[in-house]
Order: sequence, then structure tokens, then C-alpha cells
Amino acid sequence: MGAGLSGLACAITLEKNGITPTIFEKRGKVGDRFVNGEVLLSIFSRPVHDCIASLSEDFGIYLKPTSNIQKMELFSKNEKVIIEGQLGFTNIRGREQDSFESQLKRQVHSRIHFHSEHTYEQLLSKYSHVVMATGDGNYAKETRNFREDLTVSKKRVNGGRNL
Repeated sequence: MGAGLSGLACAITLEKNGITPTIFEKRGKVGDRFVNGEVLLSIFSRPVHDCIASLSEDFGIYLKPTSNIQKMELFSKNEKVIIEGQLGFTNIRGREQDSFESQLKRQVHSRIHFHSEHTYEQLLSKYSHVVMATGDGNYAKETRNFREDLTVSKKRVNGGRNL
């Protein structure tokens, strides 16, 4: 369920392992949810230094970022710092032709059913396995198709501050 980044990457992986999935997407096309730019910073993806290279080398999933980030200037009230090197990438998300979603769609050979209104329960009655990659955490929570190991809550103390 879902033809976003997770659903398409899952489909590519299944196809590489000889399984032809059927993909059900609620929207009218891949990436139809939004259009925006993103920054992938290598300093946040440790221990993987280059997440784009890792996807291709380790999983056979190929993505071409919009550009490389080679320099960042950070400012505070009293100081300026310049960081240089291979820091990460920028990319496009959404409906655009070069978005990560569109790039993944071009790598998928399986059929995508757009405008799907199938529920998880309907698909589970028809298929032996259903991967839910809807991007809707509340829907996944409703289906209870996962195991919950840890819950966290916040408590207001000291005059209403969140801790």
C-alpha cells in the first residue's frame, strides 16, 4: 500500500528478489502529495557517510540528487563558521520529473493501481502479504499491524513547560 519513497523502494527490492508486487496508491500519480526541496546532510546519516551511494551499492536503488552541498556557513549572534567538504545533497520531492519519487517510479516494473480505495483489511483478505507504506501513521495505528515495544509521553511541569 503506497507508492511513495518507502513503497517504491520496497517494490524495487521485491522485484530484485524475483517477486512481482502489486502496488496500490490512493492518489492519482506518484508524488502527488506535495512538491518541495530537501537537504540530506551526511553528518546526520552516520555511520553511512554517503546515503545515495549506499542505496545504489547496497540495495540497487538509484537516485540522482539535484546538487551536492560542498559549503555551509553557520551564523550565531556573535560568530560565523564555515564548514567545507562533501556535506550532503539537495533533492526534489513530489510531482516533479526529477523528484526522488519519479526516479523510483521509473525503476519499478510492477503495476501501480492509482486512485485505490482498498483498505489494509481488504488487501489482506486477497493477498498473502501486505506491506503498508502509506505515510499515514494514524492508519497504521488503527490496523494494529505492528508490535509496540515502547511508548513515550510528555508531562507538563514547572509552570507549564514541556519536558
